[in-house]
Amino acid sequence: MTEAEASDPAPEASAPVSHLPATRVLTIEYPGYITSSYDSLERALASLSPVAGPHTDTASSAYALAHLTSLLERGGRVIECRLPSWTGEKDEFDLYRHPILGDVTPSDNLVIRVHRQVWKRELHGKVERRKQYHIEVLGASSTCIRFRRMADYAFRPEVPAHATDHPTMKLHRALEEMDVAAMCAHRFPPEREDYYSNEGGQRRSNLAMIPPPFFNRQELPFYYGYRQNPTSSLQTVSFASTSKRSRRTARKGDSDLLHAGHEQAEVTRYLNRARWRNMAPIAVKFGEVGPVPSGPDAMLAQMALTDRQAAQLEQLKKVCCLC
Repeated sequence: MTEAEASDPAPEASAPVSHLPATRVLTIEYPGYITSSYDSLERALASLSPVAGPHTDTASSAYALAHLTSLLERGGRVIECRLPSWTGEKDEFDLYRHPILGDVTPSDNLVIRVHRQVWKRELHGKVERRKQYHIEVLGASSTCIRFRRMADYAFRPEVPAHATDHPTMKLHRALEEMDVAAMCAHRFPPEREDYYSNEGGQRRSNLAMIPPPFFNRQELPFYYGYRQNPTSSLQTVSFASTSKRSRRTARKGDSDLLHAGHEQAEVTRYLNRARWRNMAPIAVKFGEVGPVPSGPDAMLAQMALTDRQAAQLEQLKKVCCLC
């Protein structure tokens, strides 16, 4: 060993090298809570089945996984998630509940599995606990299904008064069962002028309206970006000089003076510095029959004018021949 080699510091230990498995994993950001139980996972996957919904008993997790595999192979971009009813029971009106739409998007994520073990031992009458974690990489995910769109409104039509079945549901069952005779014999009852009726002291609807295909056509939430007017600033003004409408913009705590009768108090509120105060033009509509103002507002005579404003006013009087 040479002297130069002996003076060099020892090389630092490098991080262990790990190889990613070749397994490709599909990740789904499910729009709901999934517990660690097997039944919860089965119900979540069954809601992604294309045959899920009312009057269907063939929806299963295996069918949903086969559908997702076929859809991705064909280059599909939209996935439907039909969440079950909150009661957990099947309802014939579930056909009016539109599915939540998910998008197939590319991703660069790693799917890992975390194992946690808790070791306990009793030493000198005390219980010591030690947690040990083991992380296992299952594979890389290049495709992710995300449900970022807003859910549409759910509508449950009410059975009309003096009827035992909804006419739309009767027609739907005929179409589902391919009952041609029932389709030809179906007639929508005429709408009545009395939209409500009282049966047994309860108010019921007489409308047998068919809901639209979609209630909300906006899929993504709109970002409004609320912010304060840049020309507004906090100013302290007398309470008596503010109008009732302006008192609503007072700061929290100052607005309580509205009911306390403090006419001599002061409030802090936002005022628009770019507003044209006390000199706004008066608009008179053509169809108004009331008196039309023939002179300036009385508040303008009480305003204190600067020298420049007074000179400009004199010039206007000369031009308009008002002197």
